[in-house]
Amino acid sequence: MRIFILVFLVSLASDSLLSQELFRGENLLVKPPKDSEYKGYHKESGGLKSTTWISNENGTKDTFTVNILSGNRLDLEQFRDIQDKPGREACSKFDSSDINESVRNGYKSLFWETYCNLDDASIRIIQLAIRGRDSLYHLRKLWHVPVEPDIYSNWQKEMEKISVCDTRWNRKKKHPCPDL
Repeated sequence: MRIFILVFLVSLASDSLLSQELFRGENLLVKPPKDSEYKGYHKESGGLKSTTWISNENGTKDTFTVNILSGNRLDLEQFRDIQDKPGREACSKFDSSDINESVRNGYKSLFWETYCNLDDASIRIIQLAIRGRDSLYHLRKLWHVPVEPDIYSNWQKEMEKISVCDTRWNRKKKHPCPDL
């Protein structure tokens, strides 16, 4: 299986996001959703670069988002608290639980899932945060529609594969990038 690379210097939310060249510095290694199933949109604001893929079938009720927060120094638990706060405040029933806390290619990460009951709707989210040297990387898969267990499991497995690498000579031994 080919690994696609969403690099730190993301420019457009389309096939041009997919690169087989690594940029100098940190690179986020992630396989974007299939173009036949999702359409990507990109925006930048200050130190935030964000790409969201929206389901062709379910619209904004089924999305995958990659956020790159340049220079962000929050620790992972603080960041998780910020992400969970809207759910804790708005949902009639809210649960946030760890999937795992691990080191991915030498970088600390936090992988968790949340459930929210909001009125008659149920929202399920898988989130991954990776603390890089240059940036904080946040990935979120959201379903505001019922999700089949096998689809949920496949997304969780794909997100388990996501990591960050660094091409700089003094960092590449600790955070090696794949050969392309």
